[in-house]
Amino acid sequence: SSIDARLRRAHAVTSLLERDGLTGLLAHAVVMSRAAKVVQEKHRHPDRDFALVMIDVDHFKQINDRYGHVTGDKVLASFAAFLRAQLRSTDVIGRYGGEEFVVVLPDIGTDPAAKLVERLLENFSSMPHAGDDGISFHVAFSAGVAGLEPGWSLEEWKVLADQALYEAKESGRGRVCVGGRSTPRPIGHTTGVLDPEVVASLRELGKRSNTDLLSEITEMFLHVAPGRMESLRKACDDADARTLEMTAHAFRSSAANIGAMELSRLCEAIESAARGGTLDAITSLVDATTEELDRVTRALRPNDGPSAT
Repeated sequence: SSIDARLRRAHAVTSLLERDGLTGLLAHAVVMSRAAKVVQEKHRHPDRDFALVMIDVDHFKQINDRYGHVTGDKVLASFAAFLRAQLRSTDVIGRYGGEEFVVVLPDIGTDPAAKLVERLLENFSSMPHAGDDGISFHVAFSAGVAGLEPGWSLEEWKVLADQALYEAKESGRGRVCVGGRSTPRPIGHTTGVLDPEVVASLRELGKRSNTDLLSEITEMFLHVAPGRMESLRKACDDADARTLEMTAHAFRSSAANIGAMELSRLCEAIESAARGGTLDAITSLVDATTEELDRVTRALRPNDGPSAT
């Protein structure tokens, strides 16, 4: 009986460690570990179908700003409960981070998976939520769906789902895109280097504070960017996942601050791959990040010529 009690306690502790505290869903590392096992299963049984779904709750920052973080947390918890109720017990559901969620669907093809997620979107977006002021509002989400092909790595599968999610958000949000069906922007390519809305916001904030905020942030970014790029390269060569994750996280934030959204997205992909332990695709991501940083530097300093990066 003593051994049985200890086993039950150990199981309870393990369950707590594997779960996200707010939503009760699987934590990031756990759900990606399960996804990695699915990739191995696909290698053994190429005829089995699997689909990966990346989900982002739309305009979540606005929800926090308008209704408060407590209400925002309730929305995330509600969405998690909705997914658990709507999906099968064999489906793997996790919180990827922030307002992002990931679902692994076994034994379902890409098209049926997309239709399933579309039904989820329709049902969830019709659910009312209420803030502390009693005002009712509705929340939608964007999603990217990717099927798994034989021979793919976890990172290749995830990148395709990420690209589809990005396409869903860029094309208006509140929709589902399938990887490879639309024309998701490939890693390392963008039609514009800096987001004009971010640049305009920095200029407006600068006017209000009587400072050249855009120039200050630009100079700060250009000062630290080469060092961070060098740290990424060294960590990549050393297969140092922890340093890759930490450096990419810091680099992602500073890139987003100046509106370099493609550079930020590349850093996010590196951070995700390092956190999930899938280092096989990081070399190409670091190479693409180097190229994108060069483009950003030329955009910020058009008269300086090619950058040292």
